[in-house]
Amino acid sequence: MSRLSVSESTPTDVMEGCPATGTLSTSVELTEARVDELLGPLLKDRIIWSIRPRLTWTGRRAWDRMNLLPISARTSVRTPARAAVGRAADRLRRRLVRRTPPARTATVRIAMHDGVLRAWSTENHHVALGSPAPTAVIENRWSIEARARTNERQGRLIDIAQSAGFAPHLFTATLNRAVAEDWAIAAFLDDHRPRVVAVSSLEHSFQRLLVWHARQREIPSVYVPHAPTALDREYADLPVDVVLCQGIKDIEYYGGLGGRPDAFRVTGGISMPSRSSEPPGSRRPSRDVVIATTAIWRFEELGELLARIVPVLTSSGLVPVLSPHPREREAVLRLASRVGVRAHAGRTATLLRAGVAAVLAEKASGVLLEAAVSGTPSAHLTGFTEYAFMTDLGIGPFDDRFLRESTSWSDAAAEDLANRSRAWADASGAEAARRIEAALAEDHTLGAPALDSWGILT
Repeated sequence: MSRLSVSESTPTDVMEGCPATGTLSTSVELTEARVDELLGPLLKDRIIWSIRPRLTWTGRRAWDRMNLLPISARTSVRTPARAAVGRAADRLRRRLVRRTPPARTATVRIAMHDGVLRAWSTENHHVALGSPAPTAVIENRWSIEARARTNERQGRLIDIAQSAGFAPHLFTATLNRAVAEDWAIAAFLDDHRPRVVAVSSLEHSFQRLLVWHARQREIPSVYVPHAPTALDREYADLPVDVVLCQGIKDIEYYGGLGGRPDAFRVTGGISMPSRSSEPPGSRRPSRDVVIATTAIWRFEELGELLARIVPVLTSSGLVPVLSPHPREREAVLRLASRVGVRAHAGRTATLLRAGVAAVLAEKASGVLLEAAVSGTPSAHLTGFTEYAFMTDLGIGPFDDRFLRESTSWSDAAAEDLANRSRAWADASGAEAARRIEAALAEDHTLGAPALDSWGILT
């Protein structure tokens, strides 16, 4: 296995999203349109383009963090209730600072087989790409140092952050990461010259730069989604030649956004639980309710959420089972042990194949579609509708009505849900893997991007 390492100087510690020392501004939401307007022509710069989806994501995250500043920093009025909230926010902020390292690192694994380069950095990405054995590793290390306006990119991002009332170097780590990745990707492609590149996400800078550099070298690219189609703007840019969708409804959705019709084909998703030849409702009855956690930083602690939902489930005769997201597996398993809730250390699909009464996602998640494929009722505990399939399949927030329906779920309801889910997950498991492998083995040609939503590549 070859190994390529890229590093930068060790930086000083900063906390993203907090106001600069000695100042306090009213934050302004960084909407998609506002960010595009403020970037202007610089959006055509490949580094800025590669991090563009994460700019508004980081802005939303910073917005929420601003709301967690101690009450004493936002008002001089100190009631006992406000003081208690302030102390809780202080504890949370200290915990965040301790978790912020002076520098950040990431490992991207590469598989080169039969001229196909597959790149992934998470377990879910790896599964979506067929779980190939890695043949190379790219290690990146980047600074989160609060630097001066050393170049046009840095200066513009500082202006955007400050215009929203955030710390000037809110986007520094994101920019530095992309700069480090850019050099590593170009060198790797020049050394290996794959026939085609395949990625399973397009909102992160590494994958976007990989696709960009491949296009410059006339290497076609294929997107194999690791998750269902999301409604966020950051997921609506598909700068690849081929998109292997999970279902026909995904093609309809992207077609409505202006996607190139001949770039899309349906293969299904490997991570979806395999459909059984038996009707969904024929499995053994279960009282287990899966609580699937997410991998994002939460502003409402999972422990508090469990304290509210577990008694509701147990009082209805249901048994909660915590199923962590792969990126937070160890931490969530420790929490489950502390609060006395059963936990599952593997993938949620394993539980779905065995049969459960219901699935509750901490927030909108791809696991909700996995549940639908298996004919299992599901709902989300926090947040809002974030995926295109949710409204179509009638998946919404957890409430008393959902609890009543899930405890009396019929075989007919299970079969109906599983059948309707085919529009969003046409094939799963081994069948999807076979279709994806066949698609990657084809001779693809470089063409117009499937959906160049920022108009940079066409």
